[in-house]
Amino acid sequence: MLAPLRGLAPRSARSAAAATSARSAPLPRPRRAAPRRAPWRCAASEGDADAAPAALSLEDARGMLGVGAAATFDDILSAKNRKLSGADEDGRMQIEAAYDVLFMHSMKKRITGELQVPSGVRYADVPQAKKRGGGSSGSGTRGGASQQPALLQKLPGGVGVATPRAASAAALQAAVFGGLVAWALAGALLESPEAQAADTAGLQLALAAAFAVYQLRDAKRLSIGRAAGITVGSMVAGIMFGALLNAWLQVDVVPIGSFSSPGVFVTEWAIVAVAAGCFFLA
Repeated sequence: MLAPLRGLAPRSARSAAAATSARSAPLPRPRRAAPRRAPWRCAASEGDADAAPAALSLEDARGMLGVGAAATFDDILSAKNRKLSGADEDGRMQIEAAYDVLFMHSMKKRITGELQVPSGVRYADVPQAKKRGGGSSGSGTRGGASQQPALLQKLPGGVGVATPRAASAAALQAAVFGGLVAWALAGALLESPEAQAADTAGLQLALAAAFAVYQLRDAKRLSIGRAAGITVGSMVAGIMFGALLNAWLQVDVVPIGSFSSPGVFVTEWAIVAVAAGCFFLA
């Protein structure tokens, strides 16, 4: 019985030694997954020069929009819209970036006090004070008109009185409408009496109406429907006034010098009325 027991003793000793060595051996550490990198970081690490575009300077932004250092916000906005109309996708992004640079520069000048804001400009969070004596303040009219009488603020369709804010716009309107009136009058004076009787100067009237709609949208920021309504209403009023005046004067029967065209006479008053509506109404 001793021989088999002696043969088994070494095996149990080796098993115990193997178990002890297995318990004392360190466990393998789990491998961590490599962190995922953002695409823009990878591009920057690879040395891509286009990963971070260079900042746009004020001079480059003004040159891209075609405006000067003294350009107003309206000038910058008009230049931006004009450039966007014919630009592709890349060009639109560059134009928007240039506009953002100029807009932030303008806001910084307003915050620091370098740019004086007119006292008539009101913001959405500033309540408008009401006058006790009746009649509302004229700051609510479009186009930046000053205080107007209450009678002029109750025109049909909510139309108010507002003159152009820029002197250049008023000068342009006076030159264009004055030129159209002179063109229609000169064309009638150069015609024979028979041709004057059939002339109406319709081309000049159509050009005056189109220019009035454009000026109401550009100078006073009106919608196309409101601008067309003011223009058509002013034209109808001018035609009615000219017809009544011609019925009294009868220029075809009693000519004014060599002028004897009733159609051109009525059209002249229609152009004057369109010019007045473009200048005073909003």
